Amino acid sequence: MGHYPGRQPSPLTKDRRQALLEIVLAALPADMQLMGVNFARGSASSYWLLHQSVGTKHYWLTLRLATHPLWLAHARQLELTWPDFRDFQGLAGRLRWYLRPQQVVQWRYELSPLDRALLQFLLYLARQQLVFFVRLPAVLAAQHKGAVFDSTQNLKTTQLMLGDRNNVNRLLLPVELVAVQQKLVDFYGMNLLFSQFTAHQLLRLMPTNQWLQTILQLTPAPNTWSALLRQGYGVALWQLGRRAIQKQGQQRP
Repeated sequence: MGHYPGRQPSPLTKDRRQALLEIVLAALPADMQLMGVNFARGSASSYWLLHQSVGTKHYWLTLRLATHPLWLAHARQLELTWPDFRDFQGLAGRLRWYLRPQQVVQWRYELSPLDRALLQFLLYLARQQLVFFVRLPAVLAAQHKGAVFDSTQNLKTTQLMLGDRNNVNRLLLPVELVAVQQKLVDFYGMNLLFSQFTAHQLLRLMPTNQWLQTILQLTPAPNTWSALLRQGYGVALWQLGRRAIQKQGQQRP
């Protein structure tokens, strides 16, 4: 994810990634653990999944380290911009300052049983090569991360669809479930979903599999997650998923 105001920064080398990992681990508060990290392929950006237990509560925090601001406004990520990741001088101290309690409390998030049921559903669909898409207005799609998008305006109000992750011409079903779309955009802003631009002005939203699996391993979805999903979002979502899986099976050679 990124908007680059000039030449795109190079991805981090293996040695730079290891050095950055050691800096992040050393900067974490005593009550916080690193649970996952994603390094961008085309830039120096990195995304870190942090976990914090407070009593019986589980909190998660998405930390973004990058040379440029995130292109998605109102994302739920604690963001630290750094001018050049070839030079880590002073980064550890800056990171410790960013991870002070008042900042963490502002940006951390809980995942309710219904949230975890929806995450489980996303993985269930992904195993069938099914993901959600949003259709962007032409002017936004043409800029392709060249401008800041507002998740509350640009993504929560566009058309949502469920389709074949590899071939939208094979399967693409409209989804008219406002609460589901709003929650998917929230997940996207937490980096629990990541995006790829496709043809047809579509933004493909795919599960960040390792993060979701880690979250659901530590805080599992209820055994009755499918029933909870139907109760929380209505039977239409579950029926849509089953219909898409059926069509997917019919159309595969």
